[in-house]
Amino acid sequence: MNNLAFLVTTFLRDKLLYQCINALVKYYPDYYIIVADQGHFTKEKDNYFDKLGFRNNTKAKRQYYKLEYDCGLCKARNFLVEKAYESNCNFVFLIADSIIFERNYDKEIQIVLEFLSQEEKRALVGFELVGRVKYEYDIELVKGKYFLLKTPKEPPIVYKNIKFLPVSITRNFFIAKIECLLDCKCPEELKLCEHELWHYIMKEKGWLKFYSNCIQAKYINYKPKEYLEMRNRLYTVYRKKLQEICKIENWIKIER
Repeated sequence: MNNLAFLVTTFLRDKLLYQCINALVKYYPDYYIIVADQGHFTKEKDNYFDKLGFRNNTKAKRQYYKLEYDCGLCKARNFLVEKAYESNCNFVFLIADSIIFERNYDKEIQIVLEFLSQEEKRALVGFELVGRVKYEYDIELVKGKYFLLKTPKEPPIVYKNIKFLPVSITRNFFIAKIECLLDCKCPEELKLCEHELWHYIMKEKGWLKFYSNCIQAKYINYKPKEYLEMRNRLYTVYRKKLQEICKIENWIKIER
């Protein structure tokens, strides 16, 4: 179990962060939990993490790091991956402060790790977030095109009674091999780490991605004003960069 770390990014949502961490500590006490905070720092938050045994070094199983304010989600995620690597973790479970586990999925996690380990280029498996639109589409990113697909092009792979559906993109709630995330780092100059660009980079490098509903968690859609202002400011820059890298002049959504 020690070869997987839960990676948690947080920005200006402390109440949600506490719910997220409380659930991880309750359901996954034997795993690494590594938190990168790019928001405001308070004595209350320091006391909370200290009481739960979080430290700012890779020798601890529970780690809490304070990053520069509003340094960007891309930088925070890259930082977490590096810390997981330094902690000798082979896999990471990427979540955020708005994602709350409501039960233990130890059995399912171990099957996912086995599935990913079977082939070198199997990169990650994304899962379902309760409270968001059900995952029914697959987005295909190719140069000059952007397709929203209603049905997958490839049949699912069944392993130990769990279906793994090949996809081009997943939600930001997944288990991944750490070597894939080290190979496909988020572009830190963009700050905002949206799905499409990161998954496009992974696809270009030949990494394989899957979706399964064997693991679920609750998603809470709460975005403070300061958070929304930051996101809206960065999204225009991000979309321009995505079009530039993927050579997409027109965004075409086609159900087929």
